[in-house]
Amino acid sequence: MVIRSLVGTHNCYPIGVVDLYSAPKIAADFLNEFRLNPKLSAEHIMQRLAIKGLRVTKTKCQSARQILKHIIGDEYAEQFTRLYDYVEELRKTNPGSTVILGTKDRVFEKFYTCFESQKTGWKSACRRVIHLDETFLKGRMKGILLTAVGRDPNDATYIIAWPIVPVENKVYWEWFMELLREDLGLEDGNALALSSDQQRGLIYTIKTVLPYAEHRMSARHIFANLQKIYKQMGPLHKLFWKCAQAYNTNLFHRQLEKMKNIKLEAYEEVKTSVGSNWSSESYNAAMKDAREKPIVALLEDIRRHIMSSNLVKLKEIENVRGIFTPKALTIMEKRKRSLKWCSPLSNGRGIYEVDHGKHKYIVHVRDKTSCTCREYDVSGIPCCHIICAMWAEYKETKLPETVISEWYSVEKWKLCYSSLLFPVNGMELWETHSDVVVMPPPDRIMPG
Repeated sequence: MVIRSLVGTHNCYPIGVVDLYSAPKIAADFLNEFRLNPKLSAEHIMQRLAIKGLRVTKTKCQSARQILKHIIGDEYAEQFTRLYDYVEELRKTNPGSTVILGTKDRVFEKFYTCFESQKTGWKSACRRVIHLDETFLKGRMKGILLTAVGRDPNDATYIIAWPIVPVENKVYWEWFMELLREDLGLEDGNALALSSDQQRGLIYTIKTVLPYAEHRMSARHIFANLQKIYKQMGPLHKLFWKCAQAYNTNLFHRQLEKMKNIKLEAYEEVKTSVGSNWSSESYNAAMKDAREKPIVALLEDIRRHIMSSNLVKLKEIENVRGIFTPKALTIMEKRKRSLKWCSPLSNGRGIYEVDHGKHKYIVHVRDKTSCTCREYDVSGIPCCHIICAMWAEYKETKLPETVISEWYSVEKWKLCYSSLLFPVNGMELWETHSDVVVMPPPDRIMPG
């Protein structure tokens, strides 16, 4: 490079106007942000640039936004045209996975994913409890993301399968539940517990597809419905969650009667919703941002989220020293704090009457381990009454930790994540497997 002339002193006034900063250049700088936030306005772009000391006209920012819309529109359509290639890429990189693309007259209709790693992990090491949920897609493609979520041996969220469907109704729930039953070997639902909201068509579908499964409403959804009706919950808030956390029907009804004295309408609503038993299983929708993305980007975000989550769990497992998972031991330590309020009385044959404040419970610690409070029956982790009775019976020869359910064992935890989810190539490396071009679904305005 040769410098022909050099002016060391600038006489121009720094007004922040840069003619070379064109609309295509602005579009390139805001492309990734626009992918995440398609509502990014020309005014917002102009303000963002002004903060950096750049004066750009509104017309130029509007032109940049139009360029961004064209780029995203082309990407949106391209992702649908490569869906069959994406399906084959997932099947090739993760053998044994169930990946199904459904179309109607070559137009995208539905998509189902259940990776081999997730189905194997759940079948081999997770309790037979599944939470079913749904959430709306908020991007250009409208629809519903359904999810089936379990709990791993450390009581953490374990995502099993997820379909995308156009609407939530009996037909699509039945399609989803049939595939889930086949993937997980659920048969008629024996020894299976399901929790959900009162989704349209789901209750009928469960009775049809999994007739012997125990189905309960999710406490989180019931509470959300109550909040919509009664804006100021007040003391109802604590009473509701005491009902949700009750381990036996007597305690449940006592708390429900207290609710009746405060708000009769709320009492009737809860009683109608849950009967005498229900599930307090909760599901954390981690895909908040992904719901606004195009189809492949959405599915890839879910896959990558699971892959990252599994990696975190594997690192936790490597650092564990012991027989049982950290969550189980944490719950045990919490329950041990109530031992100072417990007093055991033995009949001499391993059956105890344990006083706990003003309450009394019958505890067996020899032939079987049980307590009439039912906390151990439900959770699989000894309650303070069992801990108290076992210490009186065995002292240090048999610790209460030995009767923790095997579902909380580190061995199960390792087994749960022993089947790995494998990486996937980017779109440019996918092989072409079909001449059929999938078209995007027509744009539609969702109600509300």
